[in-house]
Amino acid sequence: MFLAAWYLGIGGIWLSFYDDIRVKSRFGIPTEMDLVGIALMRYPKAVPKIHPGLFTFGPRLRRPLSDIVHREHFDEARFRVWRSRDPYTTWLDEDERKRRVEEERQQVREARGAG
Repeated sequence: MFLAAWYLGIGGIWLSFYDDIRVKSRFGIPTEMDLVGIALMRYPKAVPKIHPGLFTFGPRLRRPLSDIVHREHFDEARFRVWRSRDPYTTWLDEDERKRRVEEERQQVREARGAG
């Protein structure tokens, strides 16, 4: 649920420590029901600056699972090809990483325009 929300630009947090009585009273939850947690979600007012090696905020094009899932054994050659195309890796120099990120953002913009 949180991953789907993040994809849509919605932030969320899971709470498991709260005042049961007050929460049940506020939301009209019967006292015989147990709460295990609360999912708080909303559109963020600001997006934190993310380290260059991590994912950017919002939608991004996804690689097919066949590109990243290994069956029976780890395929190092296929991993190297996948890694060489990933714009979010920290082992790329900054200019190359920025170029790849911008290329992927352009693809996302084009995909949104076509859809």
